[in-house]
Amino acid sequence: MEELKQKILVIDDDETLCLVIGEELEQENYSVTCSFCGRDGLDKLKIDNYSLVILDYNMPEMDGYEVLKNIKITYPSLPVIIITGDTGTEMAKKFLEIGANDLVNKPFEFDYLLGRVQKFILNI
Repeated sequence: MEELKQKILVIDDDETLCLVIGEELEQENYSVTCSFCGRDGLDKLKIDNYSLVILDYNMPEMDGYEVLKNIKITYPSLPVIIITGDTGTEMAKKFLEIGANDLVNKPFEFDYLLGRVQKFILNI
Protein backbone atom coordinates (compact mmCIF):
# COMPACT_ATOMS: atom_id res chain seq x y z
CA MET A 1 0.00 0.00 0.00
CA GLU A 2 1.39 3.39 -1.00
CA GLU A 3 1.99 5.90 1.76
CA LEU A 4 -0.11 9.06 1.47
CA LYS A 5 1.98 12.11 0.69
CA GLN A 6 1.72 15.16 2.92
CA LYS A 7 0.09 18.03 1.00
CA ILE A 8 1.67 21.47 0.94
CA LEU A 9 0.15 24.63 -0.51
CA VAL A 10 2.62 27.23 -1.80
CA ILE A 11 1.15 30.72 -2.31
CA ASP A 12 3.49 33.13 -4.10
CA ASP A 13 2.88 35.59 -6.93
CA ASP A 14 6.39 34.83 -8.26
CA GLU A 15 5.30 31.90 -10.43
CA THR A 16 8.86 30.76 -11.12
CA LEU A 17 9.78 30.62 -7.43
CA CYS A 18 6.49 28.93 -6.58
CA LEU A 19 7.02 26.22 -9.19
CA VAL A 20 10.67 25.68 -8.20
CA ILE A 21 9.70 25.27 -4.53
CA GLY A 22 6.96 22.88 -5.65
CA GLU A 23 9.29 20.79 -7.79
CA GLU A 24 11.92 20.58 -5.04
CA LEU A 25 9.35 19.55 -2.43
CA GLU A 26 7.86 16.94 -4.76
CA GLN A 27 11.34 15.42 -5.10
CA GLU A 28 11.23 15.05 -1.31
CA ASN A 29 7.96 13.08 -1.67
CA TYR A 30 5.49 15.84 -0.79
CA SER A 31 2.38 16.61 -2.82
CA VAL A 32 2.46 20.31 -3.72
CA THR A 33 -0.15 22.70 -5.05
CA CYS A 34 0.94 26.14 -6.26
CA SER A 35 -1.21 29.23 -6.12
CA PHE A 36 -0.12 32.54 -7.60
CA CYS A 37 -2.36 34.88 -5.57
CA GLY A 38 -3.81 35.05 -2.09
CA ARG A 39 -7.47 34.71 -3.01
CA ASP A 40 -6.83 31.63 -5.12
CA GLY A 41 -4.79 30.12 -2.29
CA LEU A 42 -7.66 30.62 0.15
CA ASP A 43 -10.02 29.00 -2.36
CA LYS A 44 -7.71 25.98 -2.66
CA LEU A 45 -7.74 25.59 1.14
CA LYS A 46 -11.53 25.23 1.00
CA ILE A 47 -11.40 22.26 -1.38
CA ASP A 48 -8.48 20.21 -0.08
CA ASN A 49 -6.73 19.37 3.19
CA TYR A 50 -3.15 20.58 3.52
CA SER A 51 -0.51 19.79 6.13
CA LEU A 52 1.31 23.10 5.66
CA VAL A 53 1.18 26.42 3.81
CA ILE A 54 4.22 28.28 2.50
CA LEU A 55 3.12 31.88 2.01
CA ASP A 56 4.84 34.85 0.40
CA TYR A 57 4.37 38.17 2.17
CA ASN A 58 4.64 40.66 -0.67
CA MET A 59 1.85 39.98 -3.17
CA PRO A 60 -0.49 42.31 -5.08
CA GLU A 61 -4.21 42.60 -4.28
CA MET A 62 -4.10 40.53 -1.08
CA ASP A 63 -0.76 40.46 0.75
CA GLY A 64 0.50 37.64 2.90
CA TYR A 65 -0.62 39.37 6.08
CA GLU A 66 -4.26 39.36 4.94
CA VAL A 67 -4.01 35.78 3.67
CA LEU A 68 -2.48 34.64 6.97
CA LYS A 69 -5.23 36.34 8.99
CA ASN A 70 -7.85 34.52 6.89
CA ILE A 71 -6.08 31.18 7.21
CA LYS A 72 -5.77 31.45 10.99
CA ILE A 73 -9.45 32.32 11.40
CA THR A 74 -10.63 29.28 9.47
CA TYR A 75 -7.74 26.82 10.04
CA PRO A 76 -6.11 27.91 13.31
CA SER A 77 -3.93 24.80 13.69
CA LEU A 78 -2.62 24.77 10.09
CA PRO A 79 1.12 25.59 10.13
CA VAL A 80 2.14 28.53 7.94
CA ILE A 81 5.69 29.44 6.95
CA ILE A 82 6.08 33.01 5.68
CA ILE A 83 8.73 33.61 3.04
CA THR A 84 9.75 37.22 2.64
CA GLY A 85 12.57 39.57 1.84
CA ASP A 86 11.47 41.82 4.71
CA THR A 87 12.00 40.03 8.02
CA GLY A 88 12.83 42.95 10.24
CA THR A 89 11.88 42.58 13.88
CA GLU A 90 8.64 44.55 13.49
CA MET A 91 7.59 42.45 10.48
CA ALA A 92 8.44 39.20 12.26
CA LYS A 93 6.57 40.30 15.37
CA LYS A 94 3.53 41.28 13.29
CA PHE A 95 3.36 37.87 11.59
CA LEU A 96 4.03 35.84 14.71
CA GLU A 97 1.32 37.73 16.62
CA ILE A 98 -1.35 36.60 14.15
CA GLY A 99 -0.19 33.00 14.02
CA ALA A 100 2.69 32.49 11.58
CA ASN A 101 4.71 29.50 12.67
CA ASP A 102 7.98 30.54 11.04
CA LEU A 103 9.59 33.14 8.79
CA VAL A 104 12.16 32.36 6.10
CA ASN A 105 14.24 35.13 4.57
CA LYS A 106 14.50 35.44 0.80
CA PRO A 107 16.80 34.51 -0.77
CA PHE A 108 17.12 31.14 0.94
CA GLU A 109 18.75 27.79 0.35
CA PHE A 110 16.20 25.09 -0.40
CA ASP A 111 17.68 22.82 2.27
CA TYR A 112 16.94 25.47 4.89
CA LEU A 113 13.30 25.73 3.77
CA LEU A 114 13.06 21.94 3.66
CA GLY A 115 14.27 21.77 7.27
CA ARG A 116 11.57 24.23 8.32
CA VAL A 117 8.92 22.22 6.39
CA GLN A 118 10.02 18.97 8.04
CA LYS A 119 9.92 20.60 11.46
CA PHE A 120 6.19 21.25 11.14
CA ILE A 121 5.14 18.22 9.14
CA LEU A 122 7.16 15.67 11.07
CA ASN A 123 6.88 17.58 14.36
CA ILE A 124 10.64 17.45 14.92
